[in-house]
Amino acid sequence: MRRFASCITVLVTALLLQPAASLAAPAEQPAVDAAHWIARDLAAGGGVLPSSSDSWGLTIDAFLALAASGTSGDVARRVADRLEASGPSAYVAPSPASDQGRRAKLAFALLVARRDATQLTADLRASITPAGRLGTATSVFGQSWGVLALARTPEGVPAPAIAYLRSLQCTTPGHAQAGGFGSGSCNTVDADATGIAVLALRGAGVAVDDPALVAALGWTQRSQLPDGSFAMQYAPGRGNANSTGLVAAAARALAAPEAIAAADAAAAYVRDLQVTCASPLVAGTDPSVGGGFPRSWVGAIAYDAAAQDDAIASGIGSAQLTTWRYSTIQSLLALRGTTALGDLTIDALDATTAPVPGCAAPALDPAIGPSTDLPAVTLRVVSAARPVLRGASIPVRVAGLAPGERFVATLLGRVVARGNAPSRGDVVRSVRIPVAFGTAPRRSLRIVGAHARRAGATSVATVAPRALVVRPASNAVRRGGAVRIVVRGLLAREAVQVRWNGAVVARAFVPASGIAVVRVVAPPRVGAARIIACGVTCARTGSASITVSAT
Repeated sequence: MRRFASCITVLVTALLLQPAASLAAPAEQPAVDAAHWIARDLAAGGGVLPSSSDSWGLTIDAFLALAASGTSGDVARRVADRLEASGPSAYVAPSPASDQGRRAKLAFALLVARRDATQLTADLRASITPAGRLGTATSVFGQSWGVLALARTPEGVPAPAIAYLRSLQCTTPGHAQAGGFGSGSCNTVDADATGIAVLALRGAGVAVDDPALVAALGWTQRSQLPDGSFAMQYAPGRGNANSTGLVAAAARALAAPEAIAAADAAAAYVRDLQVTCASPLVAGTDPSVGGGFPRSWVGAIAYDAAAQDDAIASGIGSAQLTTWRYSTIQSLLALRGTTALGDLTIDALDATTAPVPGCAAPALDPAIGPSTDLPAVTLRVVSAARPVLRGASIPVRVAGLAPGERFVATLLGRVVARGNAPSRGDVVRSVRIPVAFGTAPRRSLRIVGAHARRAGATSVATVAPRALVVRPASNAVRRGGAVRIVVRGLLAREAVQVRWNGAVVARAFVPASGIAVVRVVAPPRVGAARIIACGVTCARTGSASITVSAT
């Protein structure tokens, strides 16, 4: 009886000492599919991914993604062998006093793989400055990797290292970026930096109710875009899968219901960007040929919807391949059931990597008549290149449909047109932009024919009525003189016209900044004048006053 009780004690103790990942629910299928795509890519490269800038860094990220997914243990262990054998000399900077980010990242990966990282972690510990910084030039990313690595050593993380990481958080009360992490000032806050810092603090054992993590959750809720994504500091308002993956992983680590809700919304955004058996799949194995995706690409995740649409329309060239790798590797972390960085291990990974999936043949719509063997094809879709006012109609041209083939057009998942192709195959259809849509720089307009592998897409920018800000460089000008007018609040590529007392005096197209600058020559009439700027429609307008003098 005593022996049985002892065995129970040992079993319970062993379970308690296991990382949380080994007891958690398995990753959802999209995460597994993404991991298998990554693993097949790694296997093809002998355990290292090619990259134009940082092959070893990308390979470490891929290894950690496999560990987070709980699968492809065969490839993960092969990667660990390569990292252990070549990583220290090929990836780590030689000077321990310089940026410790690479040393920390490699050390963490080796510890996840249960390989020897004694020298690397000793170097990290020795590099900590009195302020707690790892080295003299380490960024928030390097500091976070260092905290994660040292948290796995018997001595743990020195308190100053955690304190220094905390100092990189924006803590100004009421600031829009409060709770986010950057380089210590609020105007440097970045989504990726916030995600990795939160994951590092959690990996070091900081409680979820710690004020720093509570503030980070507040930043997460305020910063999430309506589609569930997160954006980089340098491209605000333009969500991407990379940033979304890291922030969502951090949100899951915060565990609060509102954090999980944010993570689930982010996961939905990522799943929409993934290549599946329902995507426009094509024959062959080269993604740069034509448009659509080879079947071997099932599981890959696009950087954003524009990248996804470009691939459907034109394929994926070598210049885009690295972006797809980075995107798939990091966005996988957003998906449900993946393991937080602080809990990673490769001990219990599934042993093998799945082969290229055998996607079932798609069902055909009987309305197309006797043609039941229409091949996969990328439809060519062309629509308005400039922003369109909600409620307006635009012409859309679709080429590549079979005569009589049924098609459906969707915008943000909403059906906006349907019908059958005429005998010549090509279709020109008027599509109305739903009034419920607001302003967005890019919405995906998708056309699907008889089955899911006969599809194409284009982008439509939509605008809603709004007040524009119109500011002349001066409120007074001589007749015949020139004045510079700045118009803010527009979308990139939106048309803008400027009127002076009702007459159009300038037209322009807005650059990517959303700010139009036009030069206007004052008419000869002296006195007060009204300047009005209209966007793509005068439901988007603003005005200012100016005085014209004789001299």
